[in-house]
Amino acid sequence: MNLKVARCLVLGISVSTIVATSAVADNRGSDWQVTGCEGVVENELASLKLGTLEVDKVRYIVQSSGSFDSDTSESLDGWVSFKNCKGNLVVKLSQTCQVDSLYTTGECKIEGVSDY
Repeated sequence: MNLKVARCLVLGISVSTIVATSAVADNRGSDWQVTGCEGVVENELASLKLGTLEVDKVRYIVQSSGSFDSDTSESLDGWVSFKNCKGNLVVKLSQTCQVDSLYTTGECKIEGVSDY
């Protein structure tokens, strides 16, 4: 698995971005800290009615919240950008790489998916 990792600190919240650069088999049931859940968001995209939306990029983002004085917690989200709308599809993943929820942002709309 080939992953690129970038880290930054924003307002006391550490955010790590993991960009998967190769496809692998379905990782459902695997621990995301081991597998990065690579391929899970791409599999979910195949089940959605995207209509005219053309996928541009899929990114897996690890978000760490907390402060230096408290324990941090991490979550993993898949962010999908599209070529023909401003916004994203956000896929919230569980610790075992299951899809917890999904929603769109901005101008991007997908049938059957909540939007914000």
